[in-house]
Amino acid sequence: MASEIKYTLSNDQVITAKELAAKLNITRSAARYRLSKSTDVSVIFKSSEDMLSGDAQVWTLDDGSTGTVRAFAKQTGLKENTLRQRLKVSTDPEYVLENYKGKFLESCQLNGWQVPEVSFIPEGPAHMKVWTAEINFSLQGKSFQYKHGSLVKKCAEQLCYQELFEALSAEKLIGAQAKKSKLNAINNNANFKSALNEMIQRDNGATAEYSTVSAVSSAPIFTSTVSFNLQNKQYSFTGSSAGNKKEAEKSAAKKALDSLVGNDSAGNG
Repeated sequence: MASEIKYTLSNDQVITAKELAAKLNITRSAARYRLSKSTDVSVIFKSSEDMLSGDAQVWTLDDGSTGTVRAFAKQTGLKENTLRQRLKVSTDPEYVLENYKGKFLESCQLNGWQVPEVSFIPEGPAHMKVWTAEINFSLQGKSFQYKHGSLVKKCAEQLCYQELFEALSAEKLIGAQAKKSKLNAINNNANFKSALNEMIQRDNGATAEYSTVSAVSSAPIFTSTVSFNLQNKQYSFTGSSAGNKKEAEKSAAKKALDSLVGNDSAGNG
């Protein structure tokens, strides 16, 4: 059994990752990460709360966007440790923020596909363990198999899902078909306002705004226009007239979803 690596801190204290993990009640992996980044005792012995507080490092990605690891985790649904490992490799936003596993599992749910099998093989000594992930997936008579290794198990898994997602996109087995399935799911659910808000919130955390007017006639007629920002573009869609405000807003939301998800060229965004 390999002996634990000993680290000498700025105050000459000698400590192992196992000992640090026990002192701070954190995982041994987190302790190794701290010790690999600094020997300053004021950093090493910070509580997890302090490490994640407002003074946490703010990263600037290649597209100019900024955020802490925690903010990026909230935005993408990725694990914070996965993001830390990615940021050590690159600041390309497409690499750092893309949750390929989440995107692929969503496609599986929408299309009724079987979830891929992922296996993990650990290699190397305990303090430098490398995880090799292997993914296997079959669709329409075609088989896909990919392997990737990483010091972080989840990173290896994400790399496999990324290659699988890109391979299916190149084969045109994912994308347009997923859009059609997503539109069908939305139509079956019929909660168009909620579905639209969910799409917008995933993108930028905002919600749609509705402007509804009523026309004077023998019976009330309402027409609603929905406006929102999505992927840094402003959209506006006007729905069909309806007998009440609720149905008018629902019609406007459906018009937006039909255009965005169904690729309807009639949208006025």
